[in-house]
Amino acid sequence: MSTVAVGLDLSSHYCRVAIDARGVVSNTQGARFTLALVSKEEENSSDFIFGDAAQRLPSHKTLSQAILNDDSDAAKAYLGYLIQLASNNAAVSADNLRIVVTVPMSDSEEQISKWIDSITAAAKSLIPDKKKRKHHFVVGVVNKAAVACLAHGIENEEGVLVVDMDGNDAMSLTIVECQKNSWYSQKQVEKLEELSGPALVKLLANFVATQFERQQRIPRGEVMERKKARNKLLKEAERALLSGSSGNMTFTLDGLYDGLDCHISVSKPRWEMMIGSLFRKMEATLTAKKESESITTVLCSGAWASVLHPTLQKVFSDKFKPASMSSEAVVIGCAKQAGFFVQKEGLKPILAPTIELPACPVSIGISEGSEEWIPEGTPLPAKITQTISEPCHLIQLSPCKKDLARLEGFEGETTVTVELSTEGKLSIRLAGQPVVVI
Repeated sequence: MSTVAVGLDLSSHYCRVAIDARGVVSNTQGARFTLALVSKEEENSSDFIFGDAAQRLPSHKTLSQAILNDDSDAAKAYLGYLIQLASNNAAVSADNLRIVVTVPMSDSEEQISKWIDSITAAAKSLIPDKKKRKHHFVVGVVNKAAVACLAHGIENEEGVLVVDMDGNDAMSLTIVECQKNSWYSQKQVEKLEELSGPALVKLLANFVATQFERQQRIPRGEVMERKKARNKLLKEAERALLSGSSGNMTFTLDGLYDGLDCHISVSKPRWEMMIGSLFRKMEATLTAKKESESITTVLCSGAWASVLHPTLQKVFSDKFKPASMSSEAVVIGCAKQAGFFVQKEGLKPILAPTIELPACPVSIGISEGSEEWIPEGTPLPAKITQTISEPCHLIQLSPCKKDLARLEGFEGETTVTVELSTEGKLSIRLAGQPVVVI
């Protein structure tokens, strides 16, 4: 049975699953993301529920809490649910999945290892013992901004600005250098802490609550004090904003407060006035970035991408590349990268710096002009094919110069393939034939 490439975006409060060349997989409720929440169905039960269902219970915890606090049963159940979605959609056993994943950006190397172990345990729990094999289910942990570039098909650009706002995270601005052969290097990251999805949701929910209180002559602040009413308003505000509607937002909630129904409409001009100060700050930050950096392309990713599009278009004009899949770009890029791992020809070089992928400790190039082929810090394994027309030396350029091989014995142009394995083993092929490393 063939191996299937899967992307898992676990980097935010909205977890997503995608299969290479097929797209994003919907969950059992038909939604294209699952809230990163897990809870036992009942206090003494061994069964777990996830996402929206878990959110309704006081005992729920986030996926990060389950993994980093060693609640292995909860983590395995949630991750097993996502992996099973991929397995069912691809019509293969979990044993045939190869997964590339994103995890929260702030996690340390030790914490990322816990994520890998949890995903592996969840995948193995879905496979009968007699069919279990020794291989890696997780074949890569990648950088969000890099895979967003990969999903958008960006290559050979030095100043790509990726604006991301997903889940409960604040808006981030990441500058990525997209080098030849699809190598992505993250150059800098900046966050605008005041602007996030939850901040917008709370602003909208509070406004609707205030309007409802005026309409029904309820003392100000009473509605949001009621937990049930508050949760209803927050959920509806989130739904309205994530829908990406460019018109009025209508709130129709039965029995919101003491049996009173809520029918409130928020016009587009009113909403734009409410978010004006936040988005003026965003515009000022983006304008400063535009003036201080050589930005060639601007991309947007994350669930709240559609909310950011108008301001990005205003500031960057034709440099901004909006896409219908912006909200799902990260998981699509993960699946695409996973596809490289299952190709018969081997890996395509290399996404941006990640903790899970070891980095090349040296830089490798040729003596002619000291041209750099594999830069220091490139994630491993790395592979590159170049064309040369004259004999030359393959050399280690840094941290100190050292001859690695003599490339000679050919006429005219020929190809050189240089590969560096995860373990640091160097192999060189000249016109398809192996070259002895000095």
